[in-house]
Amino acid sequence: MMLPSELLNKSGQRIRVSAGTAISPARLARLGDVRAATDYLRARTHMLGARSGRSARPSQPREDAIAAEQSRPIIGREIAALPPVQRLLTHNEYTVCYAAAVQIPAALLEIGRLREITFRTVGEGTGRERDLDRFDRHYDHLILWNNEKQEIAGACRIAKTGEGKDLYTSTLFKLRPDFYQRIHPALGLGRSFVRPQYQKGYLPLLLLWKGLGHYVAAFPQYRVLFGPVSITNDYSSSSRQLMVDFLTEHHSDPGMSECVRPRKKFHVRRNFSSLLSDLDDLSAVISDLEDDRKGIPILLQHYLQLGGRILEFSVDPRFSNALDGLILVDLTRAKRTRLNRYMGKERAADFLAHHDHWNCPFQRAARPSVLNPPNPA
Repeated sequence: MMLPSELLNKSGQRIRVSAGTAISPARLARLGDVRAATDYLRARTHMLGARSGRSARPSQPREDAIAAEQSRPIIGREIAALPPVQRLLTHNEYTVCYAAAVQIPAALLEIGRLREITFRTVGEGTGRERDLDRFDRHYDHLILWNNEKQEIAGACRIAKTGEGKDLYTSTLFKLRPDFYQRIHPALGLGRSFVRPQYQKGYLPLLLLWKGLGHYVAAFPQYRVLFGPVSITNDYSSSSRQLMVDFLTEHHSDPGMSECVRPRKKFHVRRNFSSLLSDLDDLSAVISDLEDDRKGIPILLQHYLQLGGRILEFSVDPRFSNALDGLILVDLTRAKRTRLNRYMGKERAADFLAHHDHWNCPFQRAARPSVLNPPNPA
């Protein structure tokens, strides 16, 4: 009886119609009954309304002009001068290597410039001419180098725990002293990027991940990866809320989370993430919400596929209020196929063999983990 009234009171208004991703019969069948399927479909439909009401990016602070590009020949000479052991892999025109800051003064300045360019494209960045800080001086820098174009295509920085040096993670999260004791030896990661013109293909990011796998294989005592992973300001507020809610509920580790407190908490309004079953489901909903139909961040997806656990979320006011999730990955508990992909079969086998006898499939299933520590009793 209300339909005529609803039709008439829309006179003169513009109505936006949104179509979401297809929902398969198999997905609905997994919900178990008609009521659950109805609730799921209603929630998915209502969530489409957030696409038309997408909030604008947070206002950005004043931004300095980007620094001038560093000399490519000089950077090329720095890369060429690295010892062979620091050249991790080569594929087609690309080389992945790592270096300390003192080995690459010009390349490090260029990395800072490219970081700022890349992060500004998604509404983040420091606002300075380069994204460099005091931590860069004592981190190793994993570099994806294009030999043909003589340019840096991407990079990531890595710090080893136990060296008595401050880590960037502590600027975003308050960490109890036993946090490092429980994960040591571990590698702290951060500031990963692939420059915009290389993001059109999957290969550059894959090579960075393979480079990281080869780096771990070179230092096999480091079984744990951790660090902040961004959910950029390029995502709508609804998407960020949904991802935080889902990941906290389905991919957290309560035991390790007790050791972590955000310095600036991200507040979540509860929504229907409990109806989502897995990351593919989450990514489909995020795609519905985003005007450009992107799913969850690819870097976050890689960590989660390795078995990563989210410990907390924090907002970084010094980085355009970027939202960072602190993720922790125990590589000895990752799927063997993933380790083989990033390390290679032989290196993966050596890495697992380094960690005692846990490379046996039967024993690996029951071995202790920093993510699920054994009961001392």
